[in-house]
Amino acid sequence: MLGLALERSGDAAGATASFEAASHLDPNDVDIVIHLGAMYLRNARPADAEAKFRHALELQPQSPAALQGLAQSLDAQKKSDAADAYRNYLAVAPRDDAARNRLLHILIAQQQYDAALAEIDRASAGQQPTVDTLKLRADVQIAQKKLDDAIVTLRQAVALAPNDAPLHGGLGHVLLQKRDFPAAEKELKNALQLDRNNLAYWKDLSSVFYLGGNYPATLSALDVIAKAETPNAGQWFIRALCYDKLDEVQPALDAYRKFLELDQNRTLTRCGRRTSVSMFLRKGSEQEVGQESRPRNFRVRSRYFPSCVLIAFCRRQDQGAAGSFDRDPHAATRIKTLDKLGPGRV
Repeated sequence: MLGLALERSGDAAGATASFEAASHLDPNDVDIVIHLGAMYLRNARPADAEAKFRHALELQPQSPAALQGLAQSLDAQKKSDAADAYRNYLAVAPRDDAARNRLLHILIAQQQYDAALAEIDRASAGQQPTVDTLKLRADVQIAQKKLDDAIVTLRQAVALAPNDAPLHGGLGHVLLQKRDFPAAEKELKNALQLDRNNLAYWKDLSSVFYLGGNYPATLSALDVIAKAETPNAGQWFIRALCYDKLDEVQPALDAYRKFLELDQNRTLTRCGRRTSVSMFLRKGSEQEVGQESRPRNFRVRSRYFPSCVLIAFCRRQDQGAAGSFDRDPHAATRIKTLDKLGPGRV
């Protein structure tokens, strides 16, 4: 009784000491053993908690509290038999949705997708699907990369909960992965109407705009994101590409240089090659170019850098503009070559 009083008063250390003392006096008192296990679990001692809950189950094999405690202590230690422990607990407490959700997340993490779906089917047998079960089913389908099935499931969930922002946002994200940009835009805008300040939705929407070729809208979305967090190198890179597509040369060049400053000359793995942006630009400034021919390695460089930015860069070099690159004596020739090719040819 003293242990319970101390626990209720918030004295965790005193409660643990009291339960330990009581357990020494009567090591087979199930209630004391379970309470001590719970205190160990609460105090981040899952291995000690596991031992107590196992002992409690030896004394009372169908104890819901002991079965739940064992599952939670195994889960806290990330042990592989946590899933089985949760199943044993759910056999005596089938209405514990939190435990079932935790079991499903463990099964998904272990890539036991069929077992996860079987668990969902078992929980919803003979009942109309709920938003929670549909969300879990969609999680499994996404993990299985069955995106078409996940879209159907998420649409069912949205129909049941039209004001659930995460549902709209999640559906928009999956539609983005499927490159259904109009549908993704619609769902992400619905999500933002319900949760205006969610940066994850704004970032997905900026991707939808960019991949769909709506560059002004991409810049507007990036502006919203920039008000909430400092833009990273990747965001500056996308911003530069948008300006370039809109033939806004100076903003594009400024954004590329901001990207280079933040990127710290790291590899642009997204471009598919392990060569830094600055290396491409440096190569471009060092190579001589014949007036009637493309620059050497021009095809490689132009795959990554739109022509108007290269032209702008060359013009600044020709004018001797201050910057991180030396003046290029062949810049004027390169300008003529690039101008002749034109932005659409690169």
